[in-house]
Formats: sequence, C-alpha cells, structure tokens
Amino acid sequence: MNNLTALNLQLLKQKVPMLDLTIEQAMSIAKIPERFNEKRISALITYTTGDSALADTLTMQERYYVLLNQQALSHNKYALEDDFSDYYIDTIESEVPDEYFDKDIGIGVQHIRGGHICLLETICEDLFDWTCGLMACQLYGDLSALLGGEGIVWDQLDAQMPSNELNQHVQSRVRLIGQLNELAFNNLSETFDYLVAPLTHYLETSIDNNGITVLKEVNGDYQPARFPALSHLQGHAKQLARYIA
Repeated sequence: MNNLTALNLQLLKQKVPMLDLTIEQAMSIAKIPERFNEKRISALITYTTGDSALADTLTMQERYYVLLNQQALSHNKYALEDDFSDYYIDTIESEVPDEYFDKDIGIGVQHIRGGHICLLETICEDLFDWTCGLMACQLYGDLSALLGGEGIVWDQLDAQMPSNELNQHVQSRVRLIGQLNELAFNNLSETFDYLVAPLTHYLETSIDNNGITVLKEVNGDYQPARFPALSHLQGHAKQLARYIA
C-alpha cells in the first residue's frame, strides 16, 4: 500500500503535500546532532509539508510514513528499484481510533505523537527508559490497581503542551513505574501491549536502546530497521551533511 499520489500523502486526518527538500533545508537538518533523529524528522516534516505545527501532532507511525515516502521520492531520482512498500501495512484511515479505552478495566491509551517522542529522545538512554516513557505518555485512566496504590489517575498528555510541563508529567509517571516489582511491571507492560494494538496503522514499529525502529516481516519474523532523517542524501550533499554533523 502506498497512498502517495500527485505529491500528496493521505494521513489519518488530512492530506499533506510532499515537497522536495532544498539543499539549504537539508543542511539545516544536518546541523541537528545525529542522536536527535526524531528532532531531525520533525524538521524534515516541517520543510516537506510547509506546516510548522504538524510534526508534533502526527502519530509516530504517520511521522515515519511521511519519512519513508519522502525518502522514496528522493531515492527514485537515483534508483527506480528502491521501494519501502514492504514496510507498509494496509490501513483504512477511518477505522483507526483516536484512542482506545477499555471500560472493563477503566484504562485507555492514546497515540504517541511527535511532541511526546521528541521529549523522550532527550531523556531516554536505553530500551527500559523508552519502554517506561511510552507507557507514561500513552496510558490514561485509573492506574491504581496496576501501580499498587490508590487514586492514581492519569490524564491524557497533550503532545503540544509546553515541553517543561510535559517533562514533569512524564518523569513523575516514570518514577512510579520504576518502583514496581517484576510481577507488577510485567502486568503493566502486558496491559499496555494489549491496549495499544488497536491503534496500529501504516507501519509496525518497535523500540531499542536508540529509540524508534520500523519493522518489516520477512518469512514470519519481524526485522527492525532504523531510518535516519537524511539517509536519502547522495553524492556531495551526503558528504556535506556528514561533515556538518
């Protein structure tokens, strides 16, 4: 599946234009340290869509869907055989919920969005940090039973709230998760995995010590791949970006 037609890409709620990067824009992205790939992706989305507010509001899957389609456009200038379609999963936009809430347990999950991910990128050092960070950003509702306390109710975290405020909420929640014993942590993780599954769209994603990966199914196994924001650059532009970084 590939919804890229006439340089417009259909996302969950809107179509966005897919503009080519100018060399000046590419070098501006290159000035962002490589370890902040999500921040680089946000800059790329801003340049390629012309919308400065969009990157923080897009879901994680939408962000990588834009990235892979932008890279496909650039790659096709050099090699027609380049194709990322193996990473895409069939998606009917109208059937992807804005959130998923289980009334029986009183807990829900929201989409992880650009604003959340760019914050996590600055505070997460390994897979455990990313695991706790995603749960802190996405879970909401009455978490008392899972976190071993009373009156532990989490509101949904707006990805566009001021970064210092978002950081305070996330850090507070991560501390609670870190105090769980092994059994309680496993229960929380399993509940999260169950709740988040219905939100899947466009791409299968995962995490590792360095952050977000995109999964491709090969012979029944899922293989993770990392997509740096500027990996599509070729020739002298690629060398310049590398030296700037």
